[in-house]
Amino acid sequence: MFHRLTFIALGLIILSVAAQAQTQPPRLRVLTLNVFIGTGEGSLDNVRFRRQAQHVAALNPDVICLQEVYDDRIITHYRRALPGYSVLSTRSSGPPLGTSIINAMSEAFNRFLSSNITGLTILFKQSALSRLPGGATLSTTYDEQAIPEDADLSTTAGLQFFQSIKPRGYLITDLRTAAGQHIVVANTHMANGVRNPLRMQQVRQLHNALSREFSPDVPAILCGDTNSDGAQPDMRWLREAGYGDALLLSYPDLASAPHKGFTWSADNALTHSGLLSEPDQRVDHIFLRPGDFQQYFVDSAHIVLDEIPLVSDHYGVVADLVLGERF
Repeated sequence: MFHRLTFIALGLIILSVAAQAQTQPPRLRVLTLNVFIGTGEGSLDNVRFRRQAQHVAALNPDVICLQEVYDDRIITHYRRALPGYSVLSTRSSGPPLGTSIINAMSEAFNRFLSSNITGLTILFKQSALSRLPGGATLSTTYDEQAIPEDADLSTTAGLQFFQSIKPRGYLITDLRTAAGQHIVVANTHMANGVRNPLRMQQVRQLHNALSREFSPDVPAILCGDTNSDGAQPDMRWLREAGYGDALLLSYPDLASAPHKGFTWSADNALTHSGLLSEPDQRVDHIFLRPGDFQQYFVDSAHIVLDEIPLVSDHYGVVADLVLGERF
């Protein structure tokens, strides 16, 4: 009799836990990180990338948006550290290169040039998300790639060359949550340059792609390195267009946030490579576009990967999201 009652009690507990799980709103943890390809792409800092992938895995995100993944060896490190994740990675061609320049390069540098991609990767946890049957995936370079001559850059010519062979763009995909909800995830890397006016064109192009190529009535998560501080006009335009800024929603007063919200910071020794000299800025973002009936609400958002040993010249941003009814 006692054993029978025990089994009945255990059964009721299991049913109660299962019922609670079904009534809990779907949650997602999202991470965005510029991996920092470094100054010597031909010989990757494999120790740093291996450590980086391990630290990302420890955060246990459901969605990971990476920028500057210009080499498959970086993806290999992530696959090893995150075996339960699916990987979407870009291989998008950019503007044609001048053959006279290429012919003058050494064999090692030719290898660098041949990797003519946007460097965007999305990983998602297979237990939480899957590809939407019949859904779309779009990988595109921005129409406008040039850096204006008056942009606030320390090495404008070098960055113009770099951006011509490593074009900026976006990667967008339809996904389905384990509970069956349709969501859209977008990852982007935008043009360099403090107060670069051409970036507004990239922002509008990305918004148009999300609105026209993907269902505007489902929630969308937009991540990436925009190279634009959250206070700049292009980022304000996104917020005014209805995109919620996850970190700003968690820290309305950014002065109270770690590093004052800056994800590109002089406090990070890896920003001192000499390639790019820019002020402290909040350039890495997670934005949320509501659907017609559902949207993601921010439970919390934080700056991460900001402790020694540093794994990138950018800090990461992680957001814990809850899917709920819009009205």
